[in-house]
Amino acid sequence: MGEVLEKGFILPTEKVTIKFIKRNRGLAADVSDSHIISGGMIEGATRKFCVPLLRNGGLKNVLTAQEKEFFEKDHFMGVNLSIYSDFWKNQYVSLEKLDTILDLSIPEDYLKYKILLAWDDVIAPSLDEFKSKNKGTYQFYITRTGEELKDRSKKLDAIKTAWKSYYKIEDNREILISIIYLLTGKKISDNSTMKFINTEVETLVDTRTKDFLNLVEDPNFETKTLIALAENAGIVLKRNGKYETVDGLTLAKDGEIASLQNAVKYLIDPKNQEVRELIEARVKNIK
Repeated sequence: MGEVLEKGFILPTEKVTIKFIKRNRGLAADVSDSHIISGGMIEGATRKFCVPLLRNGGLKNVLTAQEKEFFEKDHFMGVNLSIYSDFWKNQYVSLEKLDTILDLSIPEDYLKYKILLAWDDVIAPSLDEFKSKNKGTYQFYITRTGEELKDRSKKLDAIKTAWKSYYKIEDNREILISIIYLLTGKKISDNSTMKFINTEVETLVDTRTKDFLNLVEDPNFETKTLIALAENAGIVLKRNGKYETVDGLTLAKDGEIASLQNAVKYLIDPKNQEVRELIEARVKNIK
């Protein structure tokens, strides 16, 4: 059997787009979308990114060994791409509020891309990373062709699923009241109309789709609903962040903080079914 040779690095045939993350805070807190400083960056202004420094004062190595060999041999002949060389002193990327597109099949653009990736506290390496972590330090994110379309498609699928779940419970006043309380902390008065309650939940379906789905698809949703209804009725109280019955019984095991999570665990424990049934009976009597 012949020797298997390891393939060297080749430039990818794709383009990436670097997008500015609008954050309306500080001077941009109350301005319109058309304002010159909307999103926190002035139109036409640029932010420059060079190879970042490490804590010891040296430059961060932005290339792998294979990438370095590829560029030194095939594209920058005679140029030393070591982090100790002078090459990196004049290498920087300028980003502005408008999208910046880099063609990674072009050596210069690929190097810019690698420099930007090194700023992992400031530039999210992908749309998924930006969405999942959403660090407050992020100023830009990198996205690939089709990634945003895929993200929009996922959002639409989630919205469709959320509305299907909503239609199954749209006539259940108690469940809807619980959803409002669990997601917003709002208590709904007894004289609130169903139209008002439906509108409140429908707004949550549209604006907090992920939170709504996480709640209604939670296997402990029924228990959370019971706690919310009991709290809304004054049967269960939250004092200093602790859940307890109006009689002073703490809804948690000894030594645990009576958080919502621990209150749920307490009420689904078969040992505490008498307490659960008591709360259920009191909620039922108030209806």
